[in-house]
Amino acid sequence: KQWYQRRVAITAGGDQGTTVTCSVTSDVDIGSYTCVTWRLSGDDGLKIAQFTTFIDNVAQTTITPADGWLDELDGTSTAYGSNGQTANWCIAAAVRYEISATIASDHEYEGTSNDVFVQIIGTSGSTEELGCPSGTFDRGSGTTVTCSVTSDVDIGSYTCVTWRLSGDDGLKIAQFTTFIDNV
Repeated sequence: KQWYQRRVAITAGGDQGTTVTCSVTSDVDIGSYTCVTWRLSGDDGLKIAQFTTFIDNVAQTTITPADGWLDELDGTSTAYGSNGQTANWCIAAAVRYEISATIASDHEYEGTSNDVFVQIIGTSGSTEELGCPSGTFDRGSGTTVTCSVTSDVDIGSYTCVTWRLSGDDGLKIAQFTTFIDNV
């Protein structure tokens, strides 16, 4: 049997910003960690701003619930379970973004040998800045290239892409299309 020690640190409680630690131990092999189920007893609520799960003292991930309320008296909570005080908060699955871009053709060479970075922006947030594979845009005018990146940030509905170049070589894009998980 493997020994698992789960330590969950949460920011919650009456004193805003207070971090408390709940430690439990188990010899059950849970496989890959994906979710934490929270359950409260009684009639006092709890709002969780964020929590980090540790297995064998190694941080797995930090989750910031969109609605951190566990409270059967809170009519706006989306965390309702059968008893009103159970919620499952899970790690967001990684999303694959493919940006198909056509390099402009109004000059002899519009591509760049510089590194290209993108940030995908949505209605609920944005990804971290993500690097396109080196050399992706080092192509001639009129060429269509694809930058593939992944992020586990939940951005909500896609709205736009922010581009950044390193170095001093420019890039002119005639058009681009963003595909999210091949759609």
